[in-house]
Amino acid sequence: MKLLLIGGGTGGPTTTLLAIAEHFQKRHPQVEYIFLADRSETTRKFLAETRIPFITISAGKFRRYWSIHNIIDFGRIGKGFVQAQSVLSRFRPNGVLSCGSYVAPPVIAAAWLRHIPVYIHQQDVMPGLSNRLSKPFAKHITVSFQESLKYFPSHKTSWTGNPVRTTILEGDKTRGYEYFHLKKEFPVTLILGGGTGALGLNQCIEKAAHELLTFTQIIHVTGKGKAVHIQHEYYRAKNFLNLSVMADALQIADVIISRAGLGAITECATVKKAPILVPLPYSHQEINAAILANNMAALHLSQEKMTTIQLVTTVQKMLTNTTETQRMGTKLFELLQPQTAGDRIAVILEKMFL
Repeated sequence: MKLLLIGGGTGGPTTTLLAIAEHFQKRHPQVEYIFLADRSETTRKFLAETRIPFITISAGKFRRYWSIHNIIDFGRIGKGFVQAQSVLSRFRPNGVLSCGSYVAPPVIAAAWLRHIPVYIHQQDVMPGLSNRLSKPFAKHITVSFQESLKYFPSHKTSWTGNPVRTTILEGDKTRGYEYFHLKKEFPVTLILGGGTGALGLNQCIEKAAHELLTFTQIIHVTGKGKAVHIQHEYYRAKNFLNLSVMADALQIADVIISRAGLGAITECATVKKAPILVPLPYSHQEINAAILANNMAALHLSQEKMTTIQLVTTVQKMLTNTTETQRMGTKLFELLQPQTAGDRIAVILEKMFL
């Protein structure tokens, strides 16, 4: 059996596709994968940790406002469609899998024309343009949140939760403290900006760093080219963490501050640690953060309204009120069910492709 994975852009769609592929391959070791993606460095970094071959194709974004880039990208989308037809002819997959990416719609349309079954997973609460365009062509759709079911046809949509790669479960505290050269007797705050980093969040951390570092050590995943000027013996900045190092970092983290993409949130859920979510302003992440905060599975701070004092105080509360912090972590785990979502999706894929 051959399956084509479509991802790219941010890290979320890529990491979730890799999690789905991992769970399905455990049940069916003979399956072959190929990953179709854009040329982004983030995608390459995640795929470098796997043995899955990948092919890059031309891709363009669907902007919902006037821009000269819309004209340029329309040509890229057309080119991507032609390239997708070529890949489908050569690889001859039994199915196509997507978690939403601007790379996906032309490829999914090409697969549909060839009568190749398409599976879509919706991570965020609110579907993005890619999955909204692609859903008519999908044979089955799964969603991470119960709240997302209403956006898709009920006869072909299921709730599964959001899967995670099993390496996240293999983190080790001792290894984490040694890798980051941190002290076990002091708390650790882990700051995640998503697969590509988050300059706005980084700047908020820069303003609060002096106060934060009086009571917590910091591991800061800044993203390439988005580092800020913080110098302290208990501050550790990294552009990117590979999966095994991320697993160790999650184990030693007492508090996690994160963007509200589902990739990072699901990894937090796996270790039952509720994050302080600072979503990207005016994006789907704000809905993710609001839903989780309403379910008392995370804390939600607005980047635009948040003050330094508010951020520092929130971290202090998470550190001191450990009972409530643990309760929120358990609730997050129950909502997303990351350790069993992969198996539920695998059963659906078996019905589709076997």
